[in-house]
Amino acid sequence: MTTDTFIDVLKEVVRNTSINSIETLLHHVPGRSPDKSLVALSAWHNALADSDKQMVAQVIEQAVDEALFGFLCVLDGVRVVERNSGDFELRYSQKGETVVLSPNEETGYLHDLYNAD
Repeated sequence: MTTDTFIDVLKEVVRNTSINSIETLLHHVPGRSPDKSLVALSAWHNALADSDKQMVAQVIEQAVDEALFGFLCVLDGVRVVERNSGDFELRYSQKGETVVLSPNEETGYLHDLYNAD
């Protein structure tokens, strides 16, 4: 796995799935006794005009992107979680081989790669 592949997988498996899950939840809350706050959000969302629903979808996308970007900033060490903290290192291991996905001079920062498109 390369850092580019990691970012592509992150976008597909985390970003897109999260966005779709929230949009699906807003359209219909599953379960026999769903949380009342989710039911209220769903009712509010379903009562919106289509143009307003599209705006809500854009807000969801922005929120998910900002959360992932911030998380990658923490992994990259450009957003500090505590004073005098150490460094995070992201590794991918498969079949006895390990690849460091943390930023370096060759790959650049993960948060920059996330926003590269």
